[in-house]
Amino acid sequence: MMRILHLLGHAPDFQTQRGVLLLSGGAGDEFSFTQRTIGHDGTYRNTLAAVIGLGMRPEAFDLIHAWDDRALQATMLAFGQGVVFSPIQRPSPTSLAWLRLAITQRELRVVCATAAQQRGLETVGIRNEYLSLIRPGIDPGHARIRRDRSLRRALGFADDDYVLLPAGESTRAAGHRDAVWAASILHVLDPRYRVLLWGQGDQTPRLERLAEKLRQPGLLVNAQRALGRRVEFEELLGAADVALHTPSAIGPELPIATAIAAGLPTVLWGSGALAECLGAAASIAIVSPPSARLLAQRVLKIRENPELGRGIAHAAGVEVRKAYSSDRFVEQYGSLYRSMGVA
Repeated sequence: MMRILHLLGHAPDFQTQRGVLLLSGGAGDEFSFTQRTIGHDGTYRNTLAAVIGLGMRPEAFDLIHAWDDRALQATMLAFGQGVVFSPIQRPSPTSLAWLRLAITQRELRVVCATAAQQRGLETVGIRNEYLSLIRPGIDPGHARIRRDRSLRRALGFADDDYVLLPAGESTRAAGHRDAVWAASILHVLDPRYRVLLWGQGDQTPRLERLAEKLRQPGLLVNAQRALGRRVEFEELLGAADVALHTPSAIGPELPIATAIAAGLPTVLWGSGALAECLGAAASIAIVSPPSARLLAQRVLKIRENPELGRGIAHAAGVEVRKAYSSDRFVEQYGSLYRSMGVA
């Protein structure tokens, strides 16, 4: 049995969290998984504590799977065996330096979630032979959607409000500012256009302040603030009418892929793996070049023609469920693990 440590931050992003759960629950009896976290309230208080803790018993694991920069740096300092690294976006300059050094000293594989991320790492000197491309997987239990009127009411939405959901955490890479601008344009035309933020991500306060500056008090709802509790992203799919994907940089695609797979009409920038995956099946949902005004126009068109929106959602969902299959995700990671040790 291959003993694998999943090492990650104490508050992982949505894509990382779902990946860890899928692998821990579905990779089979040939693997034994342990999960440890770094950060406040984590297994290790900080990176130094992780280095000390891992260094005390490095023989306890055959391989460490690091899911973020901090986990990678601790692993490089404390562990001399096989390492898998799955960054959700471009690693920091410090982590890139560690990667270049580690590749010469131990068996290491960097897993990219998109081809664009893989190309980006190649341009900064990480050779293709050390890279693997594994798209994230969607938990099949979340690949369905049912409109939740009680949740909408709890969030403060009326039945005839049209709710836009920027997908995933509000980070710089997610580009949710463009989604809020598009919602603001539509809100001027009809105040029933509203935007629903998950409430996760370091840019959430900025977006709330932007909504205040726009003097549209009914525009934006922070789900976690409105409900007064932690909310899982998938819960919000039943409260939304359309999902938006407006990334400003390479970042996680699992939130929007989950929304598409669940059957929620979607509008997204016309670049990246998802747009390539959908192709002609959802051309009307793809905005190119990126523009808040064009985004608003596409949302308006989908609202005016609900049957068209449902058709797009169905066609797109079929393609995404294939491309982001959880079985494929687990199988590819299992094969990678096996290639790095004796399972």
